[in-house]
Amino acid sequence: EPIFLKNFQKEYFSNEKQTVKRLTGKIEDALNELTNYVQSEEVEDIVDGLELVYKMELMTEMGMELDDKNDDFLTSKLLTDAVQWYNENDPALVEEFRKKLNAYLGLLRQLDIRDEFLDPVRQEAQKWGKTKTIIFLFLGSPLFIWGLITNYIPYKVPRLLVDLGKTHSSEIASWKLAYGFIIFMIYYGFSVLLIWRITGHITFTILFLISLVPSGNFALHYSKSLMKYRQHVKFLSIFYKKRKIIFDVIKQRADLLQFIEDSKLRYQKIVIG
Repeated sequence: EPIFLKNFQKEYFSNEKQTVKRLTGKIEDALNELTNYVQSEEVEDIVDGLELVYKMELMTEMGMELDDKNDDFLTSKLLTDAVQWYNENDPALVEEFRKKLNAYLGLLRQLDIRDEFLDPVRQEAQKWGKTKTIIFLFLGSPLFIWGLITNYIPYKVPRLLVDLGKTHSSEIASWKLAYGFIIFMIYYGFSVLLIWRITGHITFTILFLISLVPSGNFALHYSKSLMKYRQHVKFLSIFYKKRKIIFDVIKQRADLLQFIEDSKLRYQKIVIG
């Protein structure tokens, strides 16, 4: 619903500060309705956990398109609203869910596997994706090696500097960006100068310069795909060697999903009607 400033004109002339405060509040409320605003940091982990474990299942249940950004946003907003309602009306249930969620995620981290490996629906949908990943890893390895050689040092140094500086968590991203910009510029400049001095060939030097950023981005994407593939191989290894452990994790996930489903039905009954 649009907010018309002319509706506040008379009030503004009689009480300027109060009118600005009220208008700011209305704008804030309108923005909160349009975004996935989380009122408290203490429930952010709950929302993130639900998006990891339950979001895709909920989207499928509601007939939404999994690759549609608008549907993805709407689902996130539904989850956020539900969590905030429970945090205000039944904080004990939120805390109980947090314990179950942390126990499950902790087990995943301990085994170094991903939640999606335990979801039959996602695994079925990603069968062709795994084949494409293998082809991508094989064909892309030369470019990955080139990107690693030309970008690894300036990529790692900013992170080391931030760790050594004991930077506050809220400033980490800003300092990484600042350090990264400076170090990449210096490193790239030195590398280009070195190639020019070695080859003395302007065309080769320009091609080298042009390749630096794309190969670095590709190497980062490649490393993430490689890590995900390694985790899946590790999951299969654990599944065949220690099936009981995997079955225990699957049971824990099923209990978590049942808890979410029961909470969802209660929320729909009370709030939605």
